[in-house]
Amino acid sequence: MKEDPLRYEPNKCQSQEWTIPWRFKTAIFFVSVLGVGLGIVPLGYSQIPSGAAVSQPHRRRLPSLEDQLKRYAEVLSLDSSQQAKVKMILERRQMQLRRVHDDTSLSAVARFSAVQALHEQSDEQIRRILNPEQETKFEQIRPRKQPQADSQTNTQNK
Repeated sequence: MKEDPLRYEPNKCQSQEWTIPWRFKTAIFFVSVLGVGLGIVPLGYSQIPSGAAVSQPHRRRLPSLEDQLKRYAEVLSLDSSQQAKVKMILERRQMQLRRVHDDTSLSAVARFSAVQALHEQSDEQIRRILNPEQETKFEQIRPRKQPQADSQTNTQNK
């Protein structure tokens, strides 16, 4: 009669040497799964340098509306009525930028173009309320982008 290897015999311990490595392998497996689940990464595998922001590493912190207004008021020496007008322009721009950002139907290129157009539009509105001296200072902190036609002509002339 042939011996069946899968047959259970209660008095016979088939492989005691197999149980210890099996327990060890199982323990290593569960520790690994637990470590990955908790986000524990071995030293040397981390991609984020210490001290870096974890939540959104690819985005820079943009100045708040109040910070922008404060900077414009200081650099351009805005009076109170100009500050109120600039604040309204910045608030309107912020709302429009949020709409563009939330519009999932736009492609990345279209979104970038829309954001750029909104910035140019609000810059032009701000320029209209400034005096010539303030406008010169504004041009230094917010220079206009060179139109595409001029940049193509310059490259063709070289």
